[in-house]
Amino acid sequence: MKVQKAIDNLSCMKMEIRNMEDIKQLKRVRITTIETAVAALKKQIPMKVSDEYCCPACGCCGVDGAGITGDYCTNCGQKLDWTDLLN
Repeated sequence: MKVQKAIDNLSCMKMEIRNMEDIKQLKRVRITTIETAVAALKKQIPMKVSDEYCCPACGCCGVDGAGITGDYCTNCGQKLDWTDLLN
């Protein structure tokens, strides 16, 4: 009987460990999802474009270095603020 009880206890512990591993995996997935969402939201905060018409987030200067145009960087998707260059 003692051996069977030990086996049962160890089996329960094994299940608990598996459940903890599942919880750890879920936490990793949730953290990654949150980090992705934060990064995407940060790209919606306009950043000022440099005098060289390059993206302040990734440094992309457009096709063949001709400069970027538009409200978003075509390379990284960063929202751009042109107010200083247009005034």
